[in-house]
Amino acid sequence: QQYPTNSLIEARYQSGNKPFYNWYNVQSLGYYPTQLKFTQKNLKEGIQYPIPDEYRVETSLIKKQIRCETKYQSNEKVKFIVKWIENKTKWSLYSDKSASNIISSFLKLSGSQIFGFDI
Repeated sequence: QQYPTNSLIEARYQSGNKPFYNWYNVQSLGYYPTQLKFTQKNLKEGIQYPIPDEYRVETSLIKKQIRCETKYQSNEKVKFIVKWIENKTKWSLYSDKSASNIISSFLKLSGSQIFGFDI
């Protein structure tokens, strides 16, 4: 069973002929404020999606459990946040550019290379 009856979502990606799978655990759907912000247009279909405020989802990336969050700011931007714990220390990164930008920053900080990861 998948969302909404189950908070777990299985995502399948294809890069070339190689499939990739990841699980997401939705902690909070958040809400849509009256002044909505939208994602950047994706390259394939040119679609933009509304971004909810206070959205929270957990997943694993490069063997780390991470929490991704959105938070609308008073300057009319959305803060994309990634949080994780490493060696009993809490870490976080944020960006007001895009979810892809913050994940790219997280991957650079982690020092790992991931090939075929579509963000």
